[in-house]
Amino acid sequence: MTKSKLADWHPLSRAELLWFGLLFGIVTTIAAAAFWPVLPCSDDTLPHFYRTVQLHANVQRGAPFLQWGPEMLRGYGYTIFLFYAPLTYWLLETIHLLGFDFGSSMQILYGLVLWLAGWGGYVLARQFLAPVGAFVAGLAYLFAPYFLYDAIQRGALPETLALALAPWALAAALHALDNPRINTIARATVLWTLLILAHNVVPLFALSLLLMFALVSWTTPTVTSLFVSLRTVALVLGFALGLTLFFWLPGLVELQYTQSRQPNPPYQDWPSYEQHIVPVRDLVTLPADPADPHLMNPPVPRTLGWAQAVLGLAGMVSLIGYRSQPLGLRRWRRLLVLAVVTITAVFFSSQWSLGGWRHLPLLNFIQLPTRFLGLASLGVALLAGVAVAQGARWASKKWWVTGILALGALLVSLSGWAWLYPRPCPVPVQPTREDLAQATTWQQWYAEAQAELLPCWVQRLPPEDVLIAQYQNERAVNRLRLPDTDAAATVVTLLDWQSGQAGDVYRLEAADTVTLVYQAFYFPGWRAALNGRSLPITITAPEGFMQVTVPAGEHVLDIRFGPTRLRWLALLVSGVTAVALVVCIWLGHKKERAPEPTRFPQAYRQALPMFLAAALFCVAVKWMIVDRVSSPLWADRLQHGQLTGVAHPVVVQFDNEFLHLGYEAPDEIAGSENFVVTQYWTPLRDIGVPYGFSLQVVDEAGQVWSQWLGRPFNYTHFPALESWQPGEYARDAHDLKLLPGVPPGEYWLETAVFRRDTDLSLMPAGGEIGSAPDKVRLGRLRVLPGEWQLDAETAQVGTYAPMTLTAVSADVGSEPVAVTLLGWTVPDVVWRPGELAPVELLWQGRQSGLHAQTAFDLWLVDDNEEIVAETAVVLDSLEAKNILRTKVSWQLPPGLETGVYKIILPAGGQNIELGQWHIDAPDRIFEQPEVDITSNFAVDFARLVGHSMVAVDSRLIDIELVWQASAETPMSYRVFVHLRDENGNLVTQSDAIPDHWTRPTTGWTWGEFIKDKHTLTMPATVAPGEYTFVVGFYEPMTGERLGETEIGKLTVKND
Repeated sequence: MTKSKLADWHPLSRAELLWFGLLFGIVTTIAAAAFWPVLPCSDDTLPHFYRTVQLHANVQRGAPFLQWGPEMLRGYGYTIFLFYAPLTYWLLETIHLLGFDFGSSMQILYGLVLWLAGWGGYVLARQFLAPVGAFVAGLAYLFAPYFLYDAIQRGALPETLALALAPWALAAALHALDNPRINTIARATVLWTLLILAHNVVPLFALSLLLMFALVSWTTPTVTSLFVSLRTVALVLGFALGLTLFFWLPGLVELQYTQSRQPNPPYQDWPSYEQHIVPVRDLVTLPADPADPHLMNPPVPRTLGWAQAVLGLAGMVSLIGYRSQPLGLRRWRRLLVLAVVTITAVFFSSQWSLGGWRHLPLLNFIQLPTRFLGLASLGVALLAGVAVAQGARWASKKWWVTGILALGALLVSLSGWAWLYPRPCPVPVQPTREDLAQATTWQQWYAEAQAELLPCWVQRLPPEDVLIAQYQNERAVNRLRLPDTDAAATVVTLLDWQSGQAGDVYRLEAADTVTLVYQAFYFPGWRAALNGRSLPITITAPEGFMQVTVPAGEHVLDIRFGPTRLRWLALLVSGVTAVALVVCIWLGHKKERAPEPTRFPQAYRQALPMFLAAALFCVAVKWMIVDRVSSPLWADRLQHGQLTGVAHPVVVQFDNEFLHLGYEAPDEIAGSENFVVTQYWTPLRDIGVPYGFSLQVVDEAGQVWSQWLGRPFNYTHFPALESWQPGEYARDAHDLKLLPGVPPGEYWLETAVFRRDTDLSLMPAGGEIGSAPDKVRLGRLRVLPGEWQLDAETAQVGTYAPMTLTAVSADVGSEPVAVTLLGWTVPDVVWRPGELAPVELLWQGRQSGLHAQTAFDLWLVDDNEEIVAETAVVLDSLEAKNILRTKVSWQLPPGLETGVYKIILPAGGQNIELGQWHIDAPDRIFEQPEVDITSNFAVDFARLVGHSMVAVDSRLIDIELVWQASAETPMSYRVFVHLRDENGNLVTQSDAIPDHWTRPTTGWTWGEFIKDKHTLTMPATVAPGEYTFVVGFYEPMTGERLGETEIGKLTVKND
């Protein structure tokens, strides 16, 4: 088979660089469209937006390099630009100064960054591969899911910029290693300088890869050759680190003064590595749902991309036999290094590395394990190019090469397209300083990091709005707080003040020595001067403000922020390094002969139309097919209140507020497995209050068998429910696990909707009512036997104390059965007679072939050691080593007196005390109370003696019902008090367990009287007419009424 000439490797020429820059500009329009016409909703877009606004405010003050943000943190300010790499904000400010608003500046920069990433991926790949493989590698990097997630869903513009610069910096360094000349070293230095100024972490990843490249870049296996490679890298990194010393050295040293480096900081709401470590199954995956314009929180997994991963693995395997031309031995060694580094990056991003994150403190500087996916994405993209290059290498016909190129390009592009459909979130067009100051509240940190960089002296946040009013009408802000005394005006008088670039100057007169507070957070760099002389600053507690003492007399007080000695020294070194670099370039230009220009081979030039066709093919497929046809990548699923493509379309309405559209869940699971259930909700009207959704697994009796673990990895939280609009829907995903020892069988998934601020539930209409009237049973879940390895931490019992017990078998004549009681849970609460008190016991079998029922007794014992109640615990077919949990709902006898009772498990001649219950018996009444109106209404277990009614005000009506128990009942009925109009329509109601939920009917004893108080709240407007009060009982599980009776009338007249 004839090898294609396109597979021959030639150095990258300037003409080729420009042509392929144009091609990647065309393809980049696919990804850049995600940022137009409005920026996408993301985690970090607003922080970077407002930091740019702060930088612009500093520029307007004449202090473009001020590291303090005066307007941030509600106007108290802090040194955010000391710690965050500044290149992104400088670029955004430059674009803004060209006449674009801040939002458009971010859109333009995002487009440029995406273009640089794809183009840079090509340039780096060309250090190893011919154009066919390099083109696919560039596309694989541009459409790498993690890179797009970082840009679009996370909105991490600085990290995205650094990921785009990384391949350029690595390519320049490799070129310098191959051609160690002054101009190549200088070019690499500039790019590494930009990379370091773009992000704090990504340069570390690129550095590790570069050092590995340097170790295998020798031309001959000698010490001299290795020394030349390491010297070249040392020059590049030395110059780059020196040029950027002004940024990274002060930030690194002064990080100790922030909350993030304190042992027990009061504010530590920043991410931990456990929240961002990637489950192995999610390393290569697609979003759980297609992108949908109506879906408020589309799933956006952090992953490698399926096509990139498959082709990357193929490329890795092909390296085994790819040592010869067209790669060359040195490029082959570098690709092997790339494969090793890629595997390492994947390892540290995944659950495999959890032990390393726990025991290697250096990894905590990376903070987010998912960041390793950025390095892994670059490596996988280059290795995918290797696989395509290998295929194109042996294609004997041009159309075969074209097909391989088009297929590879389309596959790696498709892998990332699901990330290109974000929800739009407009940003302010012309934000003011007041907008910037108000961008953050103490509940929601928008413009700043999540308190991790707050100065360590701040132990309690000050009031939010002390300075906000001064920002109105763009006024200057006076942060000086005078003494808070009645005679303050006579103690100190503020004669004049001026706001400066980085502080304030005050002219004041003090009648006596006075202490003044400057309301800005202290950080090294703040200085105070009184009449031109240094004045000591005291840090206030607990706010971390600055405090100065001023003697009597007229003074000029100057408080301002500026560089420390360390910052001046670092800036000086950076300046000296810049001068040294310029001198070296000048000397090198005089001594070194200019290299011969690199040729643009004819085979490459003739293939340009093929690459253009591949680029246009990807653009056409995206815009003309994928964007127009429903697919796993994109779909408009919500149609007329129905959600298409959902596995279980269970539609339930909740009080005309929400509609449950359906859910996704496995039909069966092993009892020991974790599983995910995803519900879908849509609002039926504008939602103005906070709601929450619950989900649990219950048995037929309504007992709960599930534990909520949180949200699944890669879950995107939906917006605050107050902002939901009809026509939108949200994913509500829950990560669940069952309690250890859950018996195999059929269970129910139950859901409910509740108000977060009041805990009131919405009542469902439609669907099967669950364990309570506010819960709906969505569908069945089959639980299979599980396998557990339990200890005190994982058993999920209150007391873990394994012991062997002997029980009686239900089979007549059978031998006693030995089982292990692993532990038990007895809730330590105060119970009322008649309530259902739960007891859980965890067992493990000890004998094989045991299929009969085994029974234990439970006793409730009073202070006199007398048994006042008992129940049985039955174990079914408990085989050896199997684990079984039993739940006992023990209805307490209604006649129990107040006291402490023991729960005893008798077994094998011993009485095991499981715990104690405190019983709080009510004060029982056996003489009939007075009532205003008597009644003759009765049910099986009680009669209504009568009632009294009091109107508290125009809207509240208190009603006291008096019942007399005529029998005990095992059912806890609820009492309803309705006010109905003349047509029987409900106006207002009170439904509850009797006497404000304190006297369940199961606790009523024969002959006693029960006072049952209810409060009715009248609507704000009630039409004139006659209304009727109706009282009765109903069963809460079914809603079935035992009967009802009218107890009175209410007449409403015109005002």
